[in-house]
Amino acid sequence: MAKSVLITGGAKRLGQEMALSLAEKGWAIALHYRNSLEEAESTREKIEEAGSDCKLFSADLENPKESVEMMKQVLSEFPDLDLLVHNASVFDVSPLASVDEEVFDRQFDVNFKSPFRSDSVFINFEILKSG
Repeated sequence: MAKSVLITGGAKRLGQEMALSLAEKGWAIALHYRNSLEEAESTREKIEEAGSDCKLFSADLENPKESVEMMKQVLSEFPDLDLLVHNASVFDVSPLASVDEEVFDRQFDVNFKSPFRSDSVFINFEILKSG
């Protein structure tokens, strides 16, 4: 059975490269994207051309409900998930002196809280699965 991975922000740039590299090694890919549907579909095609399975998952990781729901969907499709790659991020160019709470909250939600939520869902799923 192939190993499987969830890569958040996997539709383009570094996330896409990681997905394609793992696909070439036979990994099944759960590919998350937020707004990059065209890029996600193109990446899925390349993964499938490499002979690996790929499913797409869309979610705004800034939204706690969407983040948790996506993780549950991923685990439903990939119940033996082996690896989480938290690649999705937000980056606002903003000098520290001008960072306001809105910018801070968005970055903290996506870059820290979302991986924490996903890991929590995954760990609890593994605990329940192991009985």
